[in-house]
Amino acid sequence: MSLIVCGFLGDRYGNRILIGMSGLVTSMIGMLLIVCLPLSNDSGRLAGYYLMQSSPTGFVALLSLISSNVAGYTKKTTVGALYLIAYCAGNIFSPQVFKPKDKPRYTPAEITILVC
Repeated sequence: MSLIVCGFLGDRYGNRILIGMSGLVTSMIGMLLIVCLPLSNDSGRLAGYYLMQSSPTGFVALLSLISSNVAGYTKKTTVGALYLIAYCAGNIFSPQVFKPKDKPRYTPAEITILVC
């Protein structure tokens, strides 16, 4: 839902960066709910999880900026490929922060996700 709403608002108001950033702020609030609320608060943590799902809006907004701000097919393809390579390289190490010794909260992993 957030991708559809943010896509519509970004097109309507012509400011894709701020609209994409609103999705990232929403997902950060969701991650803060997951990190800060106790494990017994299931409904609050579930709401945080649902809010976290708005995180791709920034990715999509930046991906759309490539097509509108880079001239030439070859340059667009190169910039898009470099952007996706950098995104994937940044996500390689995310499973490495979930360590069995941190059960059941995985606090270092949750903080790493929030910072990233």
